[in-house]
Order: sequence, then C-alpha cells, then structure tokens
Amino acid sequence: SDVCSSDLLIFIIIKRYKDEKTAYSASLITATSGLFFIGSTSVLADVVMTCFAIGALFLYYGFLNERKSRIRYLLSLLIFLFLGLGFLAKGPVALVIFGLSVFLWTLFNNQWKTLKHHAWFFGGIIFLCITVPWFYMASKVHSDFLRYFFVNENLERFISPHYDDRY
Repeated sequence: SDVCSSDLLIFIIIKRYKDEKTAYSASLITATSGLFFIGSTSVLADVVMTCFAIGALFLYYGFLNERKSRIRYLLSLLIFLFLGLGFLAKGPVALVIFGLSVFLWTLFNNQWKTLKHHAWFFGGIIFLCITVPWFYMASKVHSDFLRYFFVNENLERFISPHYDDRY
C-alpha cells in the first residue's frame, strides 16, 4: 500500500541520516495522520504525484547527508526515478514542487556545490526513459495531446478561466 511504502521510505532515510528515535516518531506521525492515510488509499493523481515528489525530497535529504559517493550517486539516480514517476502522475508540477524546495534550500544555505554531485546525465536518461514513451504513445492516439497537456492543463488552467478542459 502507498501508506506502508511512503512510511517505510521516511523511516529508512531518517534512521540512516538522523537517528532511530526520530525515524520512529516521523513514521508514527505519518502513519496516524488521517489525511495522509485516507488520501493514500484513494486513486488520485495528486496523491500519487505528491508521494513521488515528497519521496524525491526525502531522497535528496539522504543525498545531502550521505558520505559514501556510490550511495550518494544511487540516491541521485533514485531522485530522478521518483521525479519521472511523479511527472507521469501529474506533469511538471512534480518537478516544480521538488525543484522549488531544493532551489530555496540551496539558495538560503549557499550550497550550490552540492548540485555538481548529481548524476545529471544518467539521471536525465532515467527520467526521459520513464516519461517519453508514455507521452509518445499518448500523442500517437491523440495528435494534439502534447499541446493540450503542457499548454492547457499546465499553463492555461492557471491563467485563464476558460481553458479547454476536454478530458
């Protein structure tokens, strides 16, 4: 279930980079949060995207605190994997939620050097391998899907009260 997998990720990351007591506390708080529990048992694109975006943020926390370069590299790849899955669930908003949080943390802590340690090339390939096939197949079925999805659903809906909501 989404609750168990999300709570497990929270526990693993916090236990490894903080301590066991904090990990148990965070897991208990998460598992007993009514909205988290009810939302994760529903099939909603928003909940799925949020799970992956927040998962990517927890992985990023691990990435920042990991001392072993191999594990750090693996965490970076997992971040791209989670962002690709979040992008499939809801689109660019998954990248915005993650990216804005990481950008602000990096800016306020002046930690720009951490960005050079990411697996940008292979992570980018993972992200593209997850997202491109689905969008390619969707555009084969609906020729205007890409324009509709990226422009109408992810831009015009926020700036125009009369956007074209056709699906």
